Amino acid sequence: MEQPNDPSSKVAIGARLQLLRERFELSGKEMADAAGLATSSSITQWEKGDTTIAWENAIRLCKRFGVTMDWIYRGDIGSLPGNVYERLYGKRDGKPAVGRRARPFSAAE
Repeated sequence: MEQPNDPSSKVAIGARLQLLRERFELSGKEMADAAGLATSSSITQWEKGDTTIAWENAIRLCKRFGVTMDWIYRGDIGSLPGNVYERLYGKRDGKPAVGRRARPFSAAE
């Protein structure tokens, strides 16, 4: 049974994936495309915590958006590159994140 506030729970993983989708201003279909899925129904199931993202799909999201497997599955924000952290959570000084149109992650950012 999942424990409340467990960062590796399906609900917590789903919340992070929803945050990713929203901060990168993606529709469910766009997120599904990035994850290598044909439809957005899995995205809905992930975000609701009904199912957990398969590692193959998680790897695709990591490559596309610069997030890490540790962040997806464990909530480890320390594993995120600075620019990805800021995109998701805002500046480390507490300023809110500002939505920007999704584009492939670039190490040069």
